[in-house]
Order: sequence, then structure tokens, then C-alpha cells
Amino acid sequence: AASNASCICKEGYSNVGAGCVPCALGTAKASMAQGPSCLLCPAGTFANTTGLTSCISCPPQTSTRQAGSQTMGECGCVAGYWEGGGSQCSPCPRGFFKDSVGPAPCSRCPDFSSTSSTAATSIGSCTCTPGY
Repeated sequence: AASNASCICKEGYSNVGAGCVPCALGTAKASMAQGPSCLLCPAGTFANTTGLTSCISCPPQTSTRQAGSQTMGECGCVAGYWEGGGSQCSPCPRGFFKDSVGPAPCSRCPDFSSTSSTAATSIGSCTCTPGY
């Protein structure tokens, strides 16, 4: 390259000024073809150390609320699942739903309605019980 300005830093590093610095927390850079900058980790992933070449996936049935998450602690149970007192997420039982990511409990369907299965993700999954 004729000058440092035209150089692209290697995987896990971002161009800053005339130099290269490790990707910040919450970001990663998988390849030089990606360009000079590290990218925010997408929802459902995180980067808890600097200089990562790929973001780390949240555990099963969990996700982050937004891009750029920096710790596994930001991974919460996905819609339809709740933190049932253990370390793993459990599906909302029949008659309950959860429409967001995070620690919120499952919500009960309105009176005289229920869901046809577990892990319902919206109140729209609640249908009238026979006779109502």
C-alpha cells in the first residue's frame, strides 16, 4: 500500500487513525473483506472481550434485546420462554404467553381463553375456550 490510510487491519482489529486497534466490546470483525471497521454483534450474540473475529451466540432459547451486547448476562429468555427458577429457559405453559426477550414472567391469557400449545409468543395465541 502506498500509505497507511489505504491499509485495512486484519481480522479482530479496526482502523483508527493510521493504526489498528482491537475490536471493542460488543463488536467483531471476521475478515478484511468486511472493511476497516468492526461491526456490532447482532441481537442474539455478544462480544465479552476485545479483538474478537466473531460474536459469541447466546445459550439456547435466549437472545439479547439489541445489537452490540457485551456480556452473556445480556442474554435473556426469548419470547415464549421464561426463567423458570433454574439456569435454563422453560416454555410458557398452556394458557400463558410472553411477547418479549428478558426476565419477564409469562402472562396469563384473559379469562375463558387459553393457548393451543406451550411457548406462546403473543396474546393473539390465546383463543376462547369451548363454550365462550
